[in-house]
Amino acid sequence: MSGVLDDLAAAAAGVLVSSMCSEGWESGAKRAFVHLYKRAMKQDVSADLEEHRGGVCGGTLPPRDAARIWRDRIREAFTKEIIAADVNRFIRDFRQSDITSCPSCESRVEHRDIYCGECGDVLGAGPTPVSAGFVIPEGNGHAPSLGDLFADLLSSPLPPGPDPDPGPGPDSGPDPDPAPTSPEPAQPPYAQDHIDYRHAHVNGPVIGVQYNNNHYPSSPPALADFWPRLSELRRGAVGIHPVSCFDDEPQLPPYVPRDRDPELDRLVAKGLKEGGLVVVTGEPLAGKTATAWAALERNAGPDTRVFIAHPGTDLRELPAALRGRDRTGTYVVWLDDLERHFDEPALVARPLAQLPHEGVLVLATMPDAAYDTHRFGKDQTARALRGARTVDLTCEWSKAELARLSEERDPRLKGAFRWRMFLGVTRFLSVGPDLWEEWRRASRPGGRATAHLLVRAAIDAARCGAITSGLSEETWDFLINVRQIYGSDVRLELPLRQEDLDWAKRPRLGVCGLLVPGDEEGTWRAAAPLVEDTTRCPDSPPLTLSVWEAVAWMTKLYRLPDRHRVFCRALRTVQHWAETGEDPAAPALLATLSTWLGDGSEAEHWWRRVGEADASQAHMLGRYLLLEKGELTKALPYIQTAAEAGNPDPAQELGFLLLVRALHWLGVAAEQGNASAAQLLPALRTALKDEKLQAALAHPGATDLTTPVIPDPALTAEHAIHRALDILLDRAPATPPDTVKE
Repeated sequence: MSGVLDDLAAAAAGVLVSSMCSEGWESGAKRAFVHLYKRAMKQDVSADLEEHRGGVCGGTLPPRDAARIWRDRIREAFTKEIIAADVNRFIRDFRQSDITSCPSCESRVEHRDIYCGECGDVLGAGPTPVSAGFVIPEGNGHAPSLGDLFADLLSSPLPPGPDPDPGPGPDSGPDPDPAPTSPEPAQPPYAQDHIDYRHAHVNGPVIGVQYNNNHYPSSPPALADFWPRLSELRRGAVGIHPVSCFDDEPQLPPYVPRDRDPELDRLVAKGLKEGGLVVVTGEPLAGKTATAWAALERNAGPDTRVFIAHPGTDLRELPAALRGRDRTGTYVVWLDDLERHFDEPALVARPLAQLPHEGVLVLATMPDAAYDTHRFGKDQTARALRGARTVDLTCEWSKAELARLSEERDPRLKGAFRWRMFLGVTRFLSVGPDLWEEWRRASRPGGRATAHLLVRAAIDAARCGAITSGLSEETWDFLINVRQIYGSDVRLELPLRQEDLDWAKRPRLGVCGLLVPGDEEGTWRAAAPLVEDTTRCPDSPPLTLSVWEAVAWMTKLYRLPDRHRVFCRALRTVQHWAETGEDPAAPALLATLSTWLGDGSEAEHWWRRVGEADASQAHMLGRYLLLEKGELTKALPYIQTAAEAGNPDPAQELGFLLLVRALHWLGVAAEQGNASAAQLLPALRTALKDEKLQAALAHPGATDLTTPVIPDPALTAEHAIHRALDILLDRAPATPPDTVKE
């Protein structure tokens, strides 16, 4: 069975079944289909239709199962009678015309679509026909001829013919139960040589001569004249890889011109005019289909007839479908992934060679490896491909192509330009939907909850700016378990199971996994398409202050390469919350970030804001003045304020710092001749060097940290006490406490 007729039967079955529950079923689609089917099969299917209608509308028969049944029956009808024109008209008359989305997958569709470009389902049926060309003969009229069927499609419908009376047969006897007869109506006069024998008694043979003046209809239109027009086809239905889309984003982003477009335009334009085989080759996911289709749209007119040859289509019937076509029209055979038709080379090679000689453009795509395999050899496909003109593409875009991409406003293209990294533009766009859907489904009950959690944390770290820095088991534990960025109820079981990591890093479409290697060995970061899609998706949870804070602390503690980027992004985000008072914790994080970035004026401003809001936190400004600026005198009042507010940590710090100050002033007094101070000072210094006292002063749990330029990890009590001990034990020079450090 021809691939064209297969598609036609499937479309008609879909329209028939989707019409069953409509209000106009009885007088519309049912009546038309019963007449059409009876014409071919001499069988009344009214009862079958009603049985299936009850199942479909009652929910006991899935519509797809019903559509398969009627698809097969329509296929059988095609073998008995040429009814393609009527079936095509049935589809257009009763296909729903006012739908805007596919009932199966909810993708947007155009009013002229018969198939959903996303899932391929046949679209539904409408309440009334959308054309007036389909007329069903009333009464017992005889079926129109084959020529009438096609003429009916192209012009006005034929009126019903007369009902001939066959009369009694040679072996028939009288009717045993004759029906009452009505008076016979007057017969119109017959012209010229008509002789009426109906009331005559003939007892012998009758010899006559009959002259027939037959008017044969013109040849029926070619099947190719029913191929869809280019203007009726959507890019999403021709094999272009889908991209992620949210809200009201179109199914595909605008086409970005490639450097090879001018060369391809010349080949396509010539093929449309003279016929030819043009093949776009290239790496997998290099954009071959989109580039070839864009060239067709640029060079072919909207009325160009296009045959979309799906894998498994018998291409041998295409030359016959073109026979008798409108010679003023333009015809194209579209073969995306041509290699998928080469399972039986003998069935493909001859049409590929014959169609260009018929003046038809065959526009195809093939991966490089498949083209090389089939092109360079001695079999039939190699001979057919010798006549092909090729244009090759690569996943790596040139500077000119990237410049054109950067000018696009579609958010998906902007994301591809920004996040493409090692993937490249086309692979970034193509793999996105697969990564997104698989990660989303991993969170369902019975899915891969741990793997989903690992990827989620990696995505959020990247959203905060940790783009190249990967996560390890230690940093995942810090974010999820220690800082609890997803709440106390979400826990990460450690040690990590290798199978969760293996699943997350397994490449999809041969491109990349949900996790890809980070800069350091043994670390993993989220795939860039996942980060971009999460950022764009309106349903993605926003990054809270706790997430920003945790990621900033993580990059600081573990000295990750992206820490400066994280600090800057967090600063821009948190500043709004701090200025508006949206989050009371924002000023403290903003002050910490400003400290890490070395912005002294901003840090001092925000630490002062923290102390003004809560006196028990005033010591943070004191720590900053002490540790960053060495200003002990200015620091002490703020630390004392926090200690007096009941905060125990600053009280301890204050004791050490006051001891430092006491030693300083005792030294000043001794230098000025005070005998008591001169006697006490050496005794205190000797006591401070006592091993037992030093052990007590070591502050249990404190780490042996040197004083950094930027506090690491932060302005902690340990740092303040450590600074005091260094001065007390002569490990660091003392800064005069009454001198402000410039």
